[in-house]
Amino acid sequence: MCFSPLGATLRFLFLLCVLLAFCGFGSVRDSYAAERLIAVIVANDLPRYHLVHQPFVDALREFCPDQSCRVYVQTPNADVMSLRNSARKSVAVGADLIVAYGASAALAARQESGDVPVLFADVYNPKAYDRPSLRGDGVGGIRGDAPLQTLMKRFSESVHVDSLAIVYEEINPEGRQQYRDLRDFCERKSIALSAIKIKKDSSLKERLDVLPQMLDGVFLANQGLVESFADEVFLFAEQRKIPVVTQAWGMEERGAFMVMNASPEEQGVELASLAQQLLAGELNGEIPIYKPRQIGFVVNMDIAHRFNIKVPLDTLAVSSRIIR
Repeated sequence: MCFSPLGATLRFLFLLCVLLAFCGFGSVRDSYAAERLIAVIVANDLPRYHLVHQPFVDALREFCPDQSCRVYVQTPNADVMSLRNSARKSVAVGADLIVAYGASAALAARQESGDVPVLFADVYNPKAYDRPSLRGDGVGGIRGDAPLQTLMKRFSESVHVDSLAIVYEEINPEGRQQYRDLRDFCERKSIALSAIKIKKDSSLKERLDVLPQMLDGVFLANQGLVESFADEVFLFAEQRKIPVVTQAWGMEERGAFMVMNASPEEQGVELASLAQQLLAGELNGEIPIYKPRQIGFVVNMDIAHRFNIKVPLDTLAVSSRIIR
C-alpha cells in the first residue's frame, strides 16, 4: 500500500498531534500525582488552633513550592462522632497526610486513618494516651503543653497554696490528663484539690459557689469547652479575690493571674517540618514527638495588685511578659 505525499504529510501531522497531546496529558497526570493533599481537622474551630495553623501553612509554602501541596481544612464539632467522621472523610478524599489539632481530634484521626499518617499539634502530654496511642508507627507530632509543675511552682512562689480547685471537662482526654497531673502535684505538696467538672449546656455557677471559702487558687484547664466557660470562672475569682492560673492561650487578657504555654508559632513551623519529611519519604517507622522549646510565661500584675498578691522579683525576672 502506498501513500501520496500529501497523505503522508497529513498522517505525520496527525500522529504528531496525538503524540503531543499524549505527552501533554501525561505531564498533567504527573503533576497531579505529585500534588500532596493534607487534610486538617480543627475541632470547634478554636482560635488557639489557628494560632498554630497559620504558621504551619506559612512554613509549608516554603516546603511545597509551585502549589505542590493542597490543604483541606475541616472544622467539626469536638464530639467523638463528628471528629471520626471528619477523619473518615479525610481518608475518603485521598489525603496523603492528616493533621489534627488537639488530643480529641488526634485520637479520632488515629482510629480512622488506616495507612494514612497522622500528625498532631497543640496536644497536652501526648505520651499519656494509650487507647488508642498517640505514639508509634504512623502517628506523631508536636506537644502543646508547658510544664505544669513549673507553672505551679511559679504560682506557689507568689501565693501560699493549701487549697486549689480545677475546672475541667472530664469527657475530654486532655482535661482528664491535666486533672491527673495536677492531682499528683497536689498530693506531693499536701494541697487539697477540689474538682469542678463541666459539661456542655450546663450551669457552672452553682458548682463554683460550693467551693471552699479558703480556696487559694483556681486552675483552668486548657480545653475548648473550658475556655467557653472562662468568663464565669473569672467573675467568680474576681468576687472572691482568688487568682486563676492556666495554660490556656490569651487568658491573661481575660483575668488570669499567671499563664504559661508553648509557642504556637514554633508548633506550626515544626509541624510543617515534620509534614515535609513525611511527604518526602524521609520518615520511616515511628514519627517523633517534638517538645517546643519556646515557653511563654505571663504575669498579670493588675490582678496581683487588686488581689494583694506580692510577686517575687525572681518570678517576674523569668516572665516573658508582664501585664500592668
